[in-house]
Amino acid sequence: MQLKYRIIILALLLLPMLSCIKPGMAAFSYGDLARNSKSWDEALIQYDKSIELDPTYAPAYYRRGLVYYHKLEYANAIADFSKAIALDDKQETYYFSRGKAYALIKDYPKAIADFTSAVKLDPKFADGYFERGNAYYAMGDYYAAIQDYNQTAYLDPNYKDVYYSRGNAYTALGEYDLALADYRKELGQDPENREVHRKLGWMYTRQGDYTKALASYSTAIELDPNDPVSYKTRGGAYYTMGQYDKAIADYSKAIDLDQNYADAYVARGTVYFKTLADDKAIEDFNKAIQINPDDYEAYTARGKTYFAMGDTDKALADIGQAIKISPSYSLAYNARGKIYQNSENYTDAIADYTRAIQIDPNYGEALFNRGSSYYSLGDIDSALADFNRAILLNSSEYIYYQKEGWIYYKKADYDRSIVDYTNYINMSPDNAYAYFGRANAYYNIKKYDLALADFNAAIELDVNFANAYYGRGNLYVTTGQFDLAMADYNKAISINPLVYTYYDSRGILLRKLGRYPEALADFTQSIKLDPLNAWAYDNRAWTYFNSADYKSALTDFNKAVQLDPTLQDAIKGKEQTERVIPQIY
Repeated sequence: MQLKYRIIILALLLLPMLSCIKPGMAAFSYGDLARNSKSWDEALIQYDKSIELDPTYAPAYYRRGLVYYHKLEYANAIADFSKAIALDDKQETYYFSRGKAYALIKDYPKAIADFTSAVKLDPKFADGYFERGNAYYAMGDYYAAIQDYNQTAYLDPNYKDVYYSRGNAYTALGEYDLALADYRKELGQDPENREVHRKLGWMYTRQGDYTKALASYSTAIELDPNDPVSYKTRGGAYYTMGQYDKAIADYSKAIDLDQNYADAYVARGTVYFKTLADDKAIEDFNKAIQINPDDYEAYTARGKTYFAMGDTDKALADIGQAIKISPSYSLAYNARGKIYQNSENYTDAIADYTRAIQIDPNYGEALFNRGSSYYSLGDIDSALADFNRAILLNSSEYIYYQKEGWIYYKKADYDRSIVDYTNYINMSPDNAYAYFGRANAYYNIKKYDLALADFNAAIELDVNFANAYYGRGNLYVTTGQFDLAMADYNKAISINPLVYTYYDSRGILLRKLGRYPEALADFTQSIKLDPLNAWAYDNRAWTYFNSADYKSALTDFNKAVQLDPTLQDAIKGKEQTERVIPQIY
């Protein structure tokens, strides 16, 4: 009521002056009074009257458009701004306001066109450049956004949020050093901006500087202890650091502050999944989906959890729902691809990985996974191409080098294999498999001293690494150190007695040493473990032959040839035995 009386009193005071002004101005002035007091409905009534009395007065349409804008009625606002522009196309603020309305309804091309018109009319209009930069950013045109933010900063070095926004654009382009500099600059102007503190926290986390990261997040929390986002982001830093209890505590605090914070439930559920608390993870993902039925990240995370729990059907259903909600969510395709890959459905796995890569060409994990599927199908060249690209995108993932090194080894490109395994060792110096892989490559290019050093390193790191003892045993055979070789073969078999190749190799060494009964026992054990192993029959046949048991030898040579008609060693043995038998029996 006080506002109404104030407007009436002001109107009485203004009435003598307004009577001399053209029709509609009185109502226009009353509308301004109401708008300045945020009495939106009263303002609309007055601007309506003004327009009715003078339909050609552009400011009335513009001011009414501002009221609609504040009432979030953007279509009406745009209509009024457009009418104002039609009546007077020389006002940059008309274009600017319509551009902001277009941006809010995500019609960014029209928003950009309006902001462009605004800065053409006033080249020093910093707001116009800044908002156009925001529109470019929203469209993913980060370079254009940066140019506009640069111009904004040039026109007004103290423009609020310009360095923060430019930092975001640099971040999107992967220019992290430039982004960090801008975030720090923004903080220099506004030290209590918790958004900037959170951004700095993220940047420091990415750099691995967790002390600074936690300090930035904690400062954001100090600035507003009731802001759930700050707790959630700090929880993310703790998660990256592997401090899962602290991460859960922060996510839980965020949830306490906002019971409907779906992202916090997803984040906490992810920690539960990581720590094998699958039931708790499912509860959190369920809650996130209950809050937001279109939360495709929650569906994807729940699907991955179901898969880990062995429920493939539910996993595929959830990830399928995530893809239905967001067909451009690359992580969902990658997750489903891994399920198919695990089920040895490599064709569908490759299709999903390919879709993930189409959406995000820089998705290193999807490239790596697709390469692994290609490898499983025997498409070595495609696998190698994917591993190469994955390494180019993320050279810090040592597992990529391990896979690529193994493929080069299989292709007998031992020099490249050694390069990859060396990178693997540099990144993971305590990984026995890395030394083992390089040892085998060195062995094949006859660099036995280097191979021996790597086999020794692998065994030192893992005293139960059966394959490393076996590989070193083969090396000792090659270098004529039969006692050491025998000791290594014995050790490999004692660790894992179910690998037929261990018995084959020990049997060959025993035969070489003339210990035929022991050799026969090893080849027989190899055949028990793998009845389709043609080489084991061939080796046993030669042992029988050397023992003058030619009938048993012929039986085994025949079996070896039956299993592998191309095995020349067995074919020659069979022919030789058939020539000997008539002379003996």
